[in-house]
Amino acid sequence: MGRFKDKPSTRKSPLRRSPRKHSSEEPKTATKKAKAAVEPDLGTIPWAYNEGALIWLLLDQLQVPDNRLVLFGKKPGTTENTKGDSKIIVYKRIGEVILSELYKTSPNTLGKRVKAKAEDLVKSYKTHAKKLQVTGGGLQNDQDEDNDGDNVHEFLKCYISPEGPDHDTSKCAKNLWGISQLVVPPCHL
Repeated sequence: MGRFKDKPSTRKSPLRRSPRKHSSEEPKTATKKAKAAVEPDLGTIPWAYNEGALIWLLLDQLQVPDNRLVLFGKKPGTTENTKGDSKIIVYKRIGEVILSELYKTSPNTLGKRVKAKAEDLVKSYKTHAKKLQVTGGGLQNDQDEDNDGDNVHEFLKCYISPEGPDHDTSKCAKNLWGISQLVVPPCHL
């Protein structure tokens, strides 16, 4: 009979190196990346100044088809394709349009600040839209045991037409309408 190995070999083979690493004739040169230039501080951007004029410019730029497509995706039922830009490139482009002087000095920082403001606006919109869509909870009052501060259940108490409140609208509904107009001003498309 032939010879059989019952155990795997415990002998270690020597480490092999590629031929390029064996030759030490060429001097080793390490390439270093250049450090990015430090951009000056932008300070506070006056988003709310002049009745939120910068916010409205930002919202207009978010609605530009090329920007909207990259930042928010396709509309359902469409076959649009993106242009290959990244989100930060789009935010920088928006910053260049709405704050061109700041863009000249700090394009990267401005892109990050525009991104933060846009994401804050989207989050705020979603929060308020969710409050307006809650229905079907039945009648509730303030003495319910479930009302524990942050986790208060909110229910639709009335209906206001798209034209706004009229003479038949309750006082509570008019107050809610006024608050919603302050928080989320009407968007005229």
